[in-house]
Amino acid sequence: MEVGENVIDAVKREIMEEAGVDIEVGEVFCIASNTGKYPGYNGVKEVPTKIMLDFICKAKSGIPRPSDENSESAYVPKDKVLDLIQAPAIIERYKAFLGYTGRPAIMILRLNGIKTLKQCILLTVYQSRIPMKL
Repeated sequence: MEVGENVIDAVKREIMEEAGVDIEVGEVFCIASNTGKYPGYNGVKEVPTKIMLDFICKAKSGIPRPSDENSESAYVPKDKVLDLIQAPAIIERYKAFLGYTGRPAIMILRLNGIKTLKQCILLTVYQSRIPMKL
C-alpha cells in the first residue's frame, strides 16, 4: 500500500499495474498472518510480521498482460489453478478460496523462504487476481 491509500484502492492499483485489468474488489476470503522475517529493499533492512488479505475480485475491463513485476498473467480455470502454484503458502491460501463459504479463513504462517518483500507482494496479488473471472 502507498502512504494514504486505502486497502481497496491498493488492491485495484496493484492489479492494474501488474496485470492490466480493472477490477471490482469483493469480500475477503482469507486473512493470513506471516510471522517470518524477510530482507527488505529500497532502504528497508528487514520486513517483520505482516498480514495478507486475499480478496475475491471480478474483472471489469482489460486483458491480462505481463508487467515489469509479473512475467505472466492469464485467466485460469478454477480447477487448474493448483497445478500452477508452487509456493506451499499460496496453495493453502487458494484452497481457502475454493472452500470459501462466506466466512474468511484465518491462517498463521511462518515462512522465511521468500527472498524479498516485493516477491511476497506479488504472490499476494497473484492470489487475489486468480478468482476474478470464475
